[in-house]
Amino acid sequence: MDLGTSMRDDCVVTIVHLPSATHGVIRTAPAVRSLSGAGAEPHALLVDELAQGLGFWAARYQTVPGNSQHAGGSDSIAALRPLPRLDLAIPY
Repeated sequence: MDLGTSMRDDCVVTIVHLPSATHGVIRTAPAVRSLSGAGAEPHALLVDELAQGLGFWAARYQTVPGNSQHAGGSDSIAALRPLPRLDLAIPY
C-alpha cells in the first residue's frame, strides 16, 4: 500500500484526491452565505466567487466508491425533520 491510499473493508479511499474533491464546496458555501446577505444587487466579485466555486466543484466531481444503496426507510424530508434549525439572528 502506498502512502496515499488506505484500505477499509472493500473500499479504497485515495487520500491524495480528497482535497480536490472538497475544495469546490468549500469555496461555494461561503460565497452563497455572502450572497444571501448582499441584497438585490450583489458585488460582481461575490457572483464571480460563486461561479468559480461551482465550476471547480463540477470539474472535480468524483463518484464515491462503495455501495450507493441506502438502507434507510425515510425520505429526505422525514430524515431532515428532527434536525435542529439554525437561528438566522446569530451570525455564523
